[in-house]
Amino acid sequence: MDDAVRDAFPELDDIDDADLADRAARVWADGLEASDFERLDEVPFSPKYEADIGDVRLVDHTRDVTRWAMALADAAVSLQGVALDRDTVVAGALLHDVSKLHEYSGYDGETFGDHVPHPYYGVHMVAVAGLPTPIQHIVVSHSGSTPVEPRSIEAKLVEYADLLAVHGLFWNEGEKLFPNG
Repeated sequence: MDDAVRDAFPELDDIDDADLADRAARVWADGLEASDFERLDEVPFSPKYEADIGDVRLVDHTRDVTRWAMALADAAVSLQGVALDRDTVVAGALLHDVSKLHEYSGYDGETFGDHVPHPYYGVHMVAVAGLPTPIQHIVVSHSGSTPVEPRSIEAKLVEYADLLAVHGLFWNEGEKLFPNG
């Protein structure tokens, strides 16, 4: 199962700390195993907005966010000398929406996320896996669907990366506004 996760998310190789990369991959593998999905490429990004953005898969969105986050982190370091933990940025970006494995299992038009915003279950998944608090913070603060504000540069970069990736999806489809969350 871990091989399927590593195939889906080659950005795991951009995490220098091999143990952190393995634990991030394990969160995805455990989440997939507990879900109704057989493969990661089956998980939708957002069934509610499929009519607006098309058939976008969660893996594609997660990789987009991760690549945006890495580019923003690299720019912050090279342009302004910002001190940050790049491994935390990459792992946090890769895990920011992992809870959607659970949220969209058995999707019938109403989701777990309609009642419990996805960052809350995501932070649970990441905490249970024993990932560090800064990564937990990224997961719970990346979205406007919780009142938790990013309190680190790493969390702020993932929040911005997610906004850029989501705005791009809706912008490309001609909608200039995007839903919160």
